[in-house]
Amino acid sequence: MRRLPCLSAFSCLLLIGSAAAAPTTSQAMQTTFIPLERSLAQLLADGFRIVSTSGEDGEILYLSKSVKPELPPEWIRCELRASGDTKLVYSHAVSSDCRALN
Repeated sequence: MRRLPCLSAFSCLLLIGSAAAAPTTSQAMQTTFIPLERSLAQLLADGFRIVSTSGEDGEILYLSKSVKPELPPEWIRCELRASGDTKLVYSHAVSSDCRALN
């Protein structure tokens, strides 16, 4: 049996890929996650810019836009989806699901 380079049992589970989600604590706060009726293309045309990506294929994008310097910026999370069984990186037919974070 091969030993995994783990610092704890939890980190071993993460390496194996079968870890359960961490339980929510009483300090957890609700976060706005409101669906938007605008596509990624519309948001970019409206002045939002991509500031970060995540996911195996970069399919989750984080966008930001500052309306006024004295106000906090708006933050949006968009998830890109390919059509059918095509991997996103090879797809030319992509849809976006964008949600406001604040």
